[in-house]
This record gives sequence, C-alpha cells and structure tokens, in this order.
Amino acid sequence: MNESGSRLRNILRSYRFSIILLTGVVAGALLGVVLGEKTAVLQPFADIFLNMVFCILFFIGFGIIVPFISGGSEGVKRYWTEIWLPATTAAGACSSTACIPVNLLAAKKMGISEEISSLVIPLGASMHKNGVVSVQIVKIAFLFGIFHMSMGPGETAKAVIVALLSGIIVGTIPSGGFIGEMFICTAFGFPTSVIPIIVIMGTLTDPFCTMNNVAGDPALAMLITRVIEGKDWIKEKALGKSREAGIGAVKEKAIKESSMNANWEEAAQ
Repeated sequence: MNESGSRLRNILRSYRFSIILLTGVVAGALLGVVLGEKTAVLQPFADIFLNMVFCILFFIGFGIIVPFISGGSEGVKRYWTEIWLPATTAAGACSSTACIPVNLLAAKKMGISEEISSLVIPLGASMHKNGVVSVQIVKIAFLFGIFHMSMGPGETAKAVIVALLSGIIVGTIPSGGFIGEMFICTAFGFPTSVIPIIVIMGTLTDPFCTMNNVAGDPALAMLITRVIEGKDWIKEKALGKSREAGIGAVKEKAIKESSMNANWEEAAQ
C-alpha cells in the first residue's frame, strides 16, 4: 500500500502541470456546453476539449481499421502491442522527427520489412499530418464563429484545402504549427491579432495531434506491406519466425549434445 501511494504521489508530482491544465480545459468545456452563449469566453476551451476527444477517438479507430485491413486480427494485435512507445514518445516530445527512431523500431517488431519502413516512416514524419489537419479545421471554425462569419460550402471546401496544406507546410518540431496559423489568417483575411489565441489552442492540443501523426505511420507501412507482399504477408512473417526459432532450438540442442559427448570422452580417457 505504501509503495502504490508513493508511486501515485510521484506521478502527481511529475505531471501536476499537465493534470491542472487538462482539468481546466475539461471544466471550461463542460461549462461552455452547459451554459452556452453565456460563457462565450470559454468557447476556446470547448473547442480544445472536442479536438482532444476527436484525436483520441481517431487514434483508436485508425489503429484498429488500417491494421485489420493490412493483416487481420494478427495485424491489430501486433500494432497495439508495439505502438505505445512511439505514441507516448510523440505525446511527450511533440515532434514527429524525434519519433522516427522509435517508429522504425516498432515497425520492425510488427514484422514490416526494413525496405518499406525506412521509406514510409521518415516520409510520413514530414507529410502525414492527420492530427494537424484536424486541429486546423477546429481553429478555422473557431475564428469563423468569433467573427460571426457564415461557413457555406465554398468556405468549407476552402477550409479543408487550407487545413491539408497547413498539415504539409508545418514543421515537424515542437510548436511547429506557427506557420500554419499565419497561413490561416492570410487565406481567410483574419487579423493577425488572433494568432496568439490559435497558437495557444495549437500548443494545448499538440501532444494529441503529434500522437496521431506518429502512430499512423506504422499502420500505413503495414498497409503498403500488404499491397507489395500480398495479403498473407503477416502469416509468412510469423511462420518464418517460428522456423528460425525451431532451427535455433535444434542448433542449441546439437551444441549441448556435442559438448556432453566431448566431456564423456575426456572422462573416459
């Protein structure tokens, strides 16, 4: 009981600022949802909270659907067994580039060939930004609401294009989305005075967005492996590993037997 209590205290001490921040965001979001227009000042917290929820749900859904298409239930099992190191590294570092080594390691353990992972993972770190795209859409919708602008089909299509382009041009370093905020203001004619507000929104959601960006790369590498190596690629990988393990066991047994025979011969002499 003392050990569990000390662990809990250490966790609270280490992550106290993150816990306070998330508690404030959730509380602000709940007040915004319940009180509506009376708490317009809390609307950013509601948007941030909804984006966090969306990122988590997208992380779970994408991590189930794509690996299942790539390798069935075995693909889903391998993905969720190995994805936690890249996901937690992404949430802590907030940098897609910093997660390339752990993503390559996770891809190797998933059974993805080095020829595919060495191309897909670094390329995905620069271009695969589904988390960034989602938060850019939230920022654009928030600014449209703040300035009481209508968002028709034309504006919606433009918002999607701007979000996709922002996902490509933003940097792969912590808080690399500042360029995206400037791009949004330029594309829609918003005043630059709103940049600090949407920068804060981006900073708060950065860990969840980066986690989505990084965790999606091995899943896509699995999908590309299925296209290149066939639908039974994961079964062949598992069969190859079992064969290697069997050969290794046979070799080890043979070495032990030869060592024992040599010892018996020395004793007989």
